[in-house]
Amino acid sequence: MADVAAGRPRASVAATVGLLVFLLLTPPVFTLAPLAGLLLLSGPRTLQEWLWIGACTLWLAVSAVASQGVMEQTVIAGGTMAAGAFLALVLRWRRPFFDRALAALALASVTVAFWGWWLGIGWHDIQAAVQREGWEMARQVGRPAADSGAGMLASAQPLAEALAEGVGPMSAVFPAVMALCALAGLAMAWSWYRRIAREPRDAPLGRLAEFRFSDQLVWGMVAGIALLVMPAGEAGQVAGENLVLFFGGLYVVRGLAIARSWSRQAPGLLLGLMALSLLFILPVALGGLLSLGLADTWLDFRRRLAPPAEG
Repeated sequence: MADVAAGRPRASVAATVGLLVFLLLTPPVFTLAPLAGLLLLSGPRTLQEWLWIGACTLWLAVSAVASQGVMEQTVIAGGTMAAGAFLALVLRWRRPFFDRALAALALASVTVAFWGWWLGIGWHDIQAAVQREGWEMARQVGRPAADSGAGMLASAQPLAEALAEGVGPMSAVFPAVMALCALAGLAMAWSWYRRIAREPRDAPLGRLAEFRFSDQLVWGMVAGIALLVMPAGEAGQVAGENLVLFFGGLYVVRGLAIARSWSRQAPGLLLGLMALSLLFILPVALGGLLSLGLADTWLDFRRRLAPPAEG
């Protein structure tokens, strides 16, 4: 979750660059659809608000026209339904942001499943479309290298091979990856909505160090692991993998929040160097954060290690 101060945050250069990078790395519908909807809900009165609504609408329209495949259409449908469910919950359900966002994802998942059934689009169709897109991306990475000579080919070929090898596993957990992207997109949209709207609704996002959620969500992780170890067939295997990845991603962020709360007094340069060094041991770092987040369910590290109140 975004590390946003209370009140109306300012659109700094770093925040703007972060938004652009996020829109390039994830489907824009996950961020722009809820952002435009939230601005409309607040009753836009300024030119800035209307310009943002227009820019979001134009970007979404161009993305929808350019999306022809089953995978792209499924992503757009899921993102639109998640945005609609989130806006409805903002209007009717007085709960914190994370509760609303998680409920919106659950409603969107059910709606997308019904949408696919209605149009005759099954899970295997979506999985095959994801694999085709992944293999095409791997070919696009390797093709320029082959045309540029042996030196370029030697440097880019390992990347193309890694992409090709990851297509199969990625297609199996595609729903969980998109759900995590949608959750992050809703958080990004809420953060920027608070920056843009003249009279924003409700409270801003909390700081990363304060991020937590209901301990009952650990049962989602337990259910995923149970489906993986039990003979539940192909459908159960796929469901288990996606549950473990989605809830595991949530607990990784919770572990990161704990680490951030412990390092509040550390200098910014030191934190940057530590984050850079963790990239070289990313699997180990993610496993450590996952373990920390899961253990926090029972140990509540931030409460135990909080300094005692004076007096």
